[in-house]
Amino acid sequence: MTRQRLYCSKVIVGTVLSCLTALPSFADTCVDCHSNPAFRVRDIQLFQYFNKWQASTHAQAGVTCANCHGGDPTAAKKHAAHPKHLGSSDPKSRIYFRNLPSSCGQCHQEVVKYFYSSKHYERLREGEGPHCVTCHGSMKVAIPQVCSKSPGRAAWAGLPYHQLTESICLGCHDGKGAPNIIPQAERALNMLNSARGYVGWFNDEIDAGRKQGDRTAYEMTYRGISSRWHRFDLNATETEAADLVEKLRAIYDAAETTEVAGAEVAPSLPSDPGRTRHREPLRQR
Repeated sequence: MTRQRLYCSKVIVGTVLSCLTALPSFADTCVDCHSNPAFRVRDIQLFQYFNKWQASTHAQAGVTCANCHGGDPTAAKKHAAHPKHLGSSDPKSRIYFRNLPSSCGQCHQEVVKYFYSSKHYERLREGEGPHCVTCHGSMKVAIPQVCSKSPGRAAWAGLPYHQLTESICLGCHDGKGAPNIIPQAERALNMLNSARGYVGWFNDEIDAGRKQGDRTAYEMTYRGISSRWHRFDLNATETEAADLVEKLRAIYDAAETTEVAGAEVAPSLPSDPGRTRHREPLRQR
């Protein structure tokens, strides 16, 4: 492992795997039916929707159609397999926009817990407001982070954070009522990204036997900050992430000093994983 290796947290896959078992051993009639190439003619949109699921993090983690939509994936007949309230336009559907937090919260419990305490959820409960899909998408799962090896990919490929936050946030935050929201979000995401870089470096050092310590301690701290991000208390997120960066930067700087003294640092290595990580643009998987 080299120091410049980009660290990518597997929060989504790990969280989903923790609450779901592997793909079902029984025949899944949702998959059997909707993977049929005949859908290209009968319903191209539905066929493409299936393909997006098949390529998604959710599919890899064993989240099936029925986990989100409901229904009976063991039923051979269409009317028996499909639930009454299936579509996203049905207020009783699991994937109706106001129901998404509770549906996604079946697995992403920690994240949704903080989202419920946010002003975003307050707006959503009152009528209209951002929800899980607004920022993350529904299938491939977009993660607003600058990390080319993440298990999910942001839908805004190639955008630096200031453009990313504008793309997501400007739909509601037009700058008239709270002009500082977008730059605050950008700073918080940058600091989170820097923290992720340092955590990855620290874990690499432990894996390589160059350091002693709890491999998961700082990673769990980072994950906690990432979960609390969903309260959208941007100042708190930036402060917490900055505190983590400060602790790990001290360890990193001490290691750099030791290695320079021993002439072990290759000139081509980046000088600081945390300081350089946040400048990398988003890339599509």
